[in-house]
Amino acid sequence: MAMVRKLKGLSILGFILSLLMLVSCGTGGLPDATTAQGAGGAGGEGATAVSPAYIDLLVSSPQLGSDSNSSVSLTAIVKDSGNRALSGQTVTFNASSGLISGSPATTDDAGQATATLKTGGDPTNRVITVNAVSGSVTAQITVTVTGTTVEISGQDSLSLGASATYTVTLKDGAGSPIANKVVTISSLYNNLSKTTVTTDTNGQATVTLTATDTQGRSDTLTASALGAAAEKSITVNTTTFTFTEPASGSSIEVDTWTYITVYYADANGPKTGVTVKFSTSRGELESTQAITNSEGKATTRIKSSNTGTATLTASVDAGPTTQLAVEFVATTPASLVLQADPTVINVNKGTSTTEQSIITATVRDSKGNPVKGKAVNFTLTNDPSGGTLSPSRATTNSQGEASVFFIAGTSPSGQNGVEIKATVEGTALTKTVNLTVGGVALFVSLGTGNKIYSETTEVYRLDYAVLVTDAAGHPIEGATVTSKLTPLAYLKGYYTSNAEKTNFVQVFTLTSSHPNPSPYNDPVLPANYCGNENLTYFPDDRASNIYLDSGEDYNGNDSLDPGGVASATPSVVTDKNGLGTISIRYPKEYAPWVYVRLDVTVKVAGTEGRAYRSFLLPYAVGDYSYTTTWPPDSPFGKSVTCGDVN
Repeated sequence: MAMVRKLKGLSILGFILSLLMLVSCGTGGLPDATTAQGAGGAGGEGATAVSPAYIDLLVSSPQLGSDSNSSVSLTAIVKDSGNRALSGQTVTFNASSGLISGSPATTDDAGQATATLKTGGDPTNRVITVNAVSGSVTAQITVTVTGTTVEISGQDSLSLGASATYTVTLKDGAGSPIANKVVTISSLYNNLSKTTVTTDTNGQATVTLTATDTQGRSDTLTASALGAAAEKSITVNTTTFTFTEPASGSSIEVDTWTYITVYYADANGPKTGVTVKFSTSRGELESTQAITNSEGKATTRIKSSNTGTATLTASVDAGPTTQLAVEFVATTPASLVLQADPTVINVNKGTSTTEQSIITATVRDSKGNPVKGKAVNFTLTNDPSGGTLSPSRATTNSQGEASVFFIAGTSPSGQNGVEIKATVEGTALTKTVNLTVGGVALFVSLGTGNKIYSETTEVYRLDYAVLVTDAAGHPIEGATVTSKLTPLAYLKGYYTSNAEKTNFVQVFTLTSSHPNPSPYNDPVLPANYCGNENLTYFPDDRASNIYLDSGEDYNGNDSLDPGGVASATPSVVTDKNGLGTISIRYPKEYAPWVYVRLDVTVKVAGTEGRAYRSFLLPYAVGDYSYTTTWPPDSPFGKSVTCGDVN
């Protein structure tokens, strides 16, 4: 009777399966057959495990942005043969590239299991194949990674024989620059200086194209990288319009009139009586235009009172344009500054050479211009540590700087025990600098919170915590930490309403940067900014002289912008937890239009520790409201260039 009751509880399919199992097992197999059906005792019902029959694989978007923050959601719906949702099923997701998180996953009561797909740090435009597997069933779908772009900027036309520089910019789906990636470049008919370039921290790289196609065909410059490509059409004029003097990349001495000449000709020979217009990005021209002579040549002169690179441009109305890069340099040394960075280093152990200090000599002329191409000799006049200089001779670069490395020895030197002398070769200019070898490992950290204090209606205060520890992470009490605050750059722009007219938005108007970048080259700085005029031309001591020197006043307002817009607590002594507080104070009108850098230094037992933070001066959100008071527009203007005060 128990068997009958069991059969009544079975479906027809289950009944047939039970008979087959009984036949195959014989009389002695009866107890095992009953257990396999999941019998739970007298009168119990049998249960059969159900395997997945179908998987529906869904994606929240068929496209995935190529930046590292974008993601799409993957959803697998697992069903049985009757399209009923199956819970408790394990689903494994995999992809042909990118990064999947949340796999494996278990289906919920709705039969759903989810995971997330990201690019995995690869910004290449591509198609990713995604699989979802549960049991023996697999589903597949594709996701297209998109958004990475390549841009080419530069001249639209060139004269035969002329050269021009083109800039390639690589960005991800969020518009952020992509650094350290190879871009392939090609030209249909003309010569390139390189066929591959690698992007810098701004996602940019440059290549020079020289017009060599005598047929004057319309050329196409193509750049491709990471699955993205861009093209630029370039017209080559079969006429010859090119600089003949000075040579490209020439060095021109400051305050010296130098001839610049262009040659203009076509298939019939030199073109005479044509007005050629000249311009320069640095210095002054004796005349901004000249007329070609019987040889097809037009000549003017140029000079500059300050050093740096310049782009010379010559053009003919409704005709060709050509450019030439030169550099103005100073050649007569008048002053020498010598620095060690850092001034305190540890001893080297055994044959190690990791403990080093950079010794930099900066040579300038009588007007403060950096002197390029001068040899500087370095000598160790005192060194109890047993260290070395490598090398002992260096030549100044465009910034007037010549640097060598001091490699510490294995013994402590005592306070300022190492003395190094530098001499400008062929002159009497000599300077010495001292540094210390020895001490214990020292670490300094800087950090701030999310609170800005309104000390008055005109002034903000932003506090930074400084932490000093030893190599074991133990706090150092009583350490004196000194600070230095340096304005790095300022921005131009204004505030306006968003499209929904529900909030104000900040608009940055600069379309280019100061021609001389900040000597700090800090990654926090945006693509376009106006550098601190007091640092741009005099980066040697990273503090400059605060005087308005020749060539510094780029925007022509008789002052050094952005100036001293903020102050910092000069020094602080750490408490028993190794902590101290440095306060930054600044007028509210400069937030958020000025970037600053906070440097801190601490010396303990002959060892020096350093840290810094660069940031945009922030404002307190609670001070402003869309319906009442907006943040102030930039006090430096709203124009697109750093060259004026508008």
